[in-house]
Amino acid sequence: MTTPRQNITTFLWTIPILLVCGLIVFFDSSLNTCYGLVHGLGDLFLLLILIILTLVFIVRQIYKIARSADNRKTRILATLMVIVATTIAFQGKATWKEIRLGNSILKASIYPDQLDIGRVELLNEEKYYALYGHIDWACAFTDQYKIKGDTLILGGNPFGKTDGILTDKYIITDSTLIPVKTQDREMKRTKIMTIENKN
Repeated sequence: MTTPRQNITTFLWTIPILLVCGLIVFFDSSLNTCYGLVHGLGDLFLLLILIILTLVFIVRQIYKIARSADNRKTRILATLMVIVATTIAFQGKATWKEIRLGNSILKASIYPDQLDIGRVELLNEEKYYALYGHIDWACAFTDQYKIKGDTLILGGNPFGKTDGILTDKYIITDSTLIPVKTQDREMKRTKIMTIENKN
């Protein structure tokens, strides 16, 4: 005979797995983060922990079900929950970022084939997403923007945050974002951005 305590214990075993899945999804979907070698190693560590926990849980549940456990339905439900959560966590960084970014109004980058070097996406009528970095690391952040005439004004001091890869003002043309140069700044690293998508 199944007792409520057995059912509760079965579901308590899912908590560590669901927490690790939640951490993976949270870190992979963050728009304000830096990533590189350390971030990659952290991802691998979390995925390894998730694989171990999931395999131990599933093998334990199969063993208990095969031995005719009283709470068979609860164990099957808990196993399905773990499989679904693990599958969602394994969807990967690109999937979660795309979900968060949605349908951007405008996408532009310095080098279209190297999106991590310098990129701006206007997410909606007031918020933008910026990505910058080098070959072995990249950082991303979001902030507010305004458009005055043909000038895009990015808030949050992108010039300072990106070490001059991005700037605060761009002239919008049909195919490019042209940085507005100022006398008081060294803007050698600030380049014209190619617009990839404009809605």
